[in-house]
Amino acid sequence: MKIEDHEVDFHDVSLLPDQRSVMFVTHQSAPETGDWIEDSSIIVLRDGARQVIRLEEGVLSPASPIYSQGHLLYEREDAAAGLWAVPFSPERLETTGAPFLLVAGGRRPSVAEDGTLAYLPGASAEGVEPIQLVWVDREGRQLGDLGPARRMSHYFDLSPDGRHVLISAFTDPGEADVWVLGTDGNRSYPLTRDPGVEGFGNWSADGRDVYYLRTPQSCGGSSCIEAVSLRADGSGEETVIDAAGFFPHPSPDGKSLLYSVMIGGSDGGIALVERPMDGSGAHRRLFQDSRQRFFSRFSPDGRFMAYVSEHLDGRHVMISTYPDLAETIQVSDDRGEWPVWDPAGDKLYFVRRYDVLEVELTLEPNLRAGPPRKLFSLQEYAFDTSFGSTPHFDVDADGERFLVTRVDLANKASRGIVVVQNWVAEYEDP
Repeated sequence: MKIEDHEVDFHDVSLLPDQRSVMFVTHQSAPETGDWIEDSSIIVLRDGARQVIRLEEGVLSPASPIYSQGHLLYEREDAAAGLWAVPFSPERLETTGAPFLLVAGGRRPSVAEDGTLAYLPGASAEGVEPIQLVWVDREGRQLGDLGPARRMSHYFDLSPDGRHVLISAFTDPGEADVWVLGTDGNRSYPLTRDPGVEGFGNWSADGRDVYYLRTPQSCGGSSCIEAVSLRADGSGEETVIDAAGFFPHPSPDGKSLLYSVMIGGSDGGIALVERPMDGSGAHRRLFQDSRQRFFSRFSPDGRFMAYVSEHLDGRHVMISTYPDLAETIQVSDDRGEWPVWDPAGDKLYFVRRYDVLEVELTLEPNLRAGPPRKLFSLQEYAFDTSFGSTPHFDVDADGERFLVTRVDLANKASRGIVVVQNWVAEYEDP
């Protein structure tokens, strides 16, 4: 199948009843600007040929399409967010009636042949339900909460000395600011108060500066997302490092910034790039193939970088020498994400599903990784996050304490999974 220049990646694959037609959706961006393209179509690949299913006007980027009982079910994430259905002919690949709402706010539908429907109710926990930061030891035993629960992103970053943590706290829908939270009694304060969303913040190696993403309220794509730096005490003016990209991480010497950008076309996807911190010159793409790479982290000495790479069997944690990329090894043996360096640089931690694992590294004369060893599980802290990732974590400066996130357990238990037998009889208009 030919990948169009504006297509970044494919999602939410399901089979139609003929077992030879595959249905899915795409993420799209304009090749010239990187702006997201909002589209109302669902793609079907039948016998190697691509066909397009057009939904009603006003649907923006549908998700989770699946066929059941003469209907096409799909998720809307626009102003009419929820689980929708429309009469559909799987033979002609076209809608045959008017769409109707199944469940306001419903997400991630799954169906059985007998018409049983399962779905997740309500909105994602991230940014909606309060999240509690929790200290745990190397066995996962809780040591205590860090401050009160907040409506915040699941991503955070501990300062090099462990005295502060960067978070992105939600204030209103579409509004989030970067906060510096004090650990062990240190002062907490907001770092930004700009309209829009600021988040995915990281500290410089000396703890004097922070780097984060700023997304204006009117932003419609990656071209208006800015990588910004600011003094950690809030003094001085913001410096725009790059106007596009995400997951920024500065090198220990302060000379380079690693981050990812969206690139369309057959060699596109989420590409890992670097750029001089002084803003001179364009960013440089580090790998030229179409494999998606993101969440890059410099080692404490800056000679290596860890990152997540998409493979056929899922996401894996990789390490490459930097800047020459002469050696690359796979650290995870059965998928992984969220790599975090031990402060000494001789270990790497990452998440496999909900398990936090530790890997001992040999850096000289050749780069080698030992077998991953499970430390503890994040299962009881699990909740929905961006891009389907498991929740983030970080390690304290001494390597003995870990900071994790927990959603209020009462809210988590009440959300659950909803199962409806014979959903057509339950929901379809008479």
